[in-house]
Amino acid sequence: AMQGRACLKRQLVRARVANAIRSPGGRTEYVRARVWSDKNGEWQADDHGDQGSGRLSTMTRANALLVVDAETTEVAEGDLLMAQMIDWPEVK
Repeated sequence: AMQGRACLKRQLVRARVANAIRSPGGRTEYVRARVWSDKNGEWQADDHGDQGSGRLSTMTRANALLVVDAETTEVAEGDLLMAQMIDWPEVK
């Protein structure tokens, strides 16, 4: 808002995760990921491994944040998660 944006929402897509994800639970986690559309038009996501705060390389390769609900502690390979896109145009 301070930069003059009229809309602050980002595109959300439902993506199938390529690998299992663990979350401590108790709070919503935002996992840095690369999201793409496969040949069938289905969204796929890869979290690129280590999500530690010192691993900035995962952020430079990410184009989305996977949203893991506070109640969820494990996401299995192939499960669907909402992905908040980082580099897509704003949604009005």
